[in-house]
Amino acid sequence: MEGPVVKRQAISTLRSMQTFAHLQTQIRSRRLRMLEENQALQKQLLQKHAKELESTRVCVSFPFTYFLFLILLT
Repeated sequence: MEGPVVKRQAISTLRSMQTFAHLQTQIRSRRLRMLEENQALQKQLLQKHAKELESTRVCVSFPFTYFLFLILLT
């Protein structure tokens, strides 16, 4: 009677290990995908902030250069 019981336990253990390995693979894939998505979002945010900063520089420097232009004309 021990043979079939041991075989059943071994099969059950192997199935559990296989399921666990599959779950680990899914979790690892999900983490990598989330990391890539977060990196892409960070890159987009940095580009957006750089554009905003550049537009702020243009807006700030324009009145100053216009002011200098007016001074030079007088």
